[in-house]
Amino acid sequence: MATIPLPEPSQPDIFDFGFSKGLNRAVPGYSTPVVYDTIAEAINTGSIQPAGNLNVKSLSIGGFTKMIGPGDDIQAAVDDVFKNGLGGTVQLQPGNYLLTRTVFIRDGVSLVGSGVDKTVIDASLHQVRLDGEEIIENFTGSITEGTTTLTASAGPSFLTARSGDYIEYNSIFYRISSITNATTLELSDGFPDPTLLDVGMAIVRLARNVVISDFTLVSGHPGTGNFEGTLHVIFASSIAIRNIRVYRPSALSAGGGISVEHTSLVVVDNCLIEYGSVVGFIFNRCNALRVSNCVAHGNALDGYRI
Repeated sequence: MATIPLPEPSQPDIFDFGFSKGLNRAVPGYSTPVVYDTIAEAINTGSIQPAGNLNVKSLSIGGFTKMIGPGDDIQAAVDDVFKNGLGGTVQLQPGNYLLTRTVFIRDGVSLVGSGVDKTVIDASLHQVRLDGEEIIENFTGSITEGTTTLTASAGPSFLTARSGDYIEYNSIFYRISSITNATTLELSDGFPDPTLLDVGMAIVRLARNVVISDFTLVSGHPGTGNFEGTLHVIFASSIAIRNIRVYRPSALSAGGGISVEHTSLVVVDNCLIEYGSVVGFIFNRCNALRVSNCVAHGNALDGYRI
């Protein structure tokens, strides 16, 4: 096992987010095109919100690359990279990995295999998860519809927050642009909902800048919730899921093979979910989502649920 420092962060990546029929084409030999509702027999964009062209900061944020091999503890490697405070990547060398527990990916830590035909994770009824919500503080606040200025009438200081954190109210997230002072902050966009006066809110920090790519996940369990998945991402931003195969995911619930919830700036590319007793792909309350060249094949439930 080796820990290799990276000399410099990668250059920023630029992605074109949003639903595009040109990117979501049928794949020869498979009956389910991308974002295809097998019940309605129609393209279903659901709650996907096209966002045009967005610049996304580098999804490989420097720090360290920790290389591990079969028999090594994936969770311990993720935690080691996270503790250095700079982020980085856990690189899985070719071979078979057996999970004895669910793996939790951390903020700024990517999990990258050596290819879907070379790196195989036997999940053994566990999950690979990225759970990103961290409550920074709870407070009572007010904001007027259409404005960006939010004020606190009670609760801790806003000075513990930072640009890029989110306000959570009623399970909806609003991005913070800047902190003005201890009781006032600015949102990135005008508040789209009716005016709020002295209601309970929270400042949360989402997991950001994570790449999950280049491995096969076998015999995973999608968790206990209807929107969970064998590979499950929730409360995150700037996420890329690429070149992942989920094979024969098992179900004790109505979950999926790959599930992404409450997440913004997401690329899901070149992924295959097949022969499971679950939904293939689940996207729930995602903002700025691009799905391309993905296939759900031979699963018991819908290929896509949005």
